[in-house]
Amino acid sequence: MLNIVAILGTANVNEGYKYVVDMDLEKYFDTVNQSKLVEVLSRTIKDGRVISLIHEYLRAGVIVRNSFEETEVGVPQGGPLSPILSNIMLNELDKELERRGHRFFRYADDLDDLLQKQKKRKARAKQYPPLYREKTVKIGELCLNNGVLVFSDEIHSDLIFKGYKHTPLGMLDERMNQNVITAYSASKTFNLAGLQTSAIIIANEEIRKKYINQLEINCVSGLNIFGTIALEAAYNHGEQYLNELLEYVQANVDYAIDYAKKNLKGVKVLKPQATYLVWIDFRATGLSADEIDALVIEKAKIAPDLGRWFGEEGAGFLRFNFACPRSTLEKALEQLKYAIDNIGVTSKELKR
Repeated sequence: MLNIVAILGTANVNEGYKYVVDMDLEKYFDTVNQSKLVEVLSRTIKDGRVISLIHEYLRAGVIVRNSFEETEVGVPQGGPLSPILSNIMLNELDKELERRGHRFFRYADDLDDLLQKQKKRKARAKQYPPLYREKTVKIGELCLNNGVLVFSDEIHSDLIFKGYKHTPLGMLDERMNQNVITAYSASKTFNLAGLQTSAIIIANEEIRKKYINQLEINCVSGLNIFGTIALEAAYNHGEQYLNELLEYVQANVDYAIDYAKKNLKGVKVLKPQATYLVWIDFRATGLSADEIDALVIEKAKIAPDLGRWFGEEGAGFLRFNFACPRSTLEKALEQLKYAIDNIGVTSKELKR
C-alpha cells in the first residue's frame, strides 16, 4: 500500500514538523458507540423516521457461527451503510485533531489535496475529459519518481467509442506497471454495481501482498459468489449488448451536440472518446460558475455533476449522464433550453 506517512513527513518537514505518527484504530467498526453515533446523526437528520431506521439497523444483530448475537455496540459490516456511518464518527475525530492543530491524512482525496499543494499532477480516481498518451506517461513518471503509488480506476474502460483505443497506464511501461494498482469492474458497463464485484490487477508482488493483507484486516477478503458469476457472464456473453449500448449512447451524444448548436446559446457539448458521462461547457453563456449551477439545477431542474467537484478548473463545466432513454435526454435538453431562454427571469416568474 502507498506509504502515506512518508509522503506526509516529506510535505511538512520544511514547515517545522518533527514527528509523524502512523496510527490504526483497532477493531474500530466493532466498537463504535451507537448512542453517540445516533446523537451525531440527529444534529443533521431531522426526520425521526430515518433516525429510527438507522438505529434499528445498528441493533439488528448478526449471525456468528450459526448463532445470533446482539449488536449493542459497533456498526454491522458488509453493507454500504456501515462505512458511511463509521466515517461520520471519524469526522468528529477529524474536527478534534484540527482543533489541536495536527496535520493528518486519512483518505485518498486527502492525498490528492496533498499532491495539489505540492504543485504536482493530481492522481484522481474519477473520470476526466480525455488525457492523451504523453500526458498520461508524464503523470505516471511523476508518481513513480516521487514514490506515489497509482490506483488506476478502469471502471469505464469498456465504454470506448468507435475509432478510439484505450491503453491502461500499466500497459504503457513496465516500470509504471510495477507502481500501479489497476481496478476493473463490470458494474458500469453492465449495470451490476449492486453485486459489488471487481477485478484488481497488481503486478508488483510486494504491493499485492500488502493489498491482500489489508483486505484481510478490513474483513473484506470474501467474494460475492453471485457477483463473480455475473462478472464472468458479462464479459463472456455480453459483447452484443455492449456494442448496442455504445451505439445508443453515441447516438445520444450526437443528438445532444446537434441540439446544443441549434438551441442552446453559449453551451457546447464536448464530444467524448469514451463513457456515457459527458462534459458540457457553459462558459460562453457569460454566467459565473454559481449562476451556471443555479441555472441548471434550480431552473432547468437537472441534477448533473458540478465541474468544480473535480477542481477549480472545472468551474463553468457540468457533467451529464447520457446513459438514458432518448426521451429522457430530450426532456432534459428542452428544460435546459427553456432555462437559458429565460435567463434573468426569476423562478417565481417562470411558474406564472
